[in-house]
Amino acid sequence: MEREKGQFKTIFLPPNVTSLLQPMDQSVIETMKRHYRRQLLRKLLVEGEDEECVLSNHKKINLKYCAYMVAEAWSLVKTVTLTHACNKLKGISTKEEKEMEKTEKEDQGKEK
Repeated sequence: MEREKGQFKTIFLPPNVTSLLQPMDQSVIETMKRHYRRQLLRKLLVEGEDEECVLSNHKKINLKYCAYMVAEAWSLVKTVTLTHACNKLKGISTKEEKEMEKTEKEDQGKEK
């Protein structure tokens, strides 16, 4: 979006290039979402042993609690994941990049 003398000019990009132009969508945000979902499920299922506890835990989750879970999920995103996404954006492809990708996949495998 560009602004010229009070007017905006919008440029639409083809949907197939989003992952190339926005690598954060593919790795960083996906990783954060995974951590958030894990926390949410843990809150709902693990802390509640029976169906009534699950329902009462569901009612306790408010916007403030969700914001805390998002902050916690963001803090769990590793520096390697951020570096990998930035390097994709810069167009860097080296042995080190491949090694970081391998480490990232191994870390994700351990989380499951």
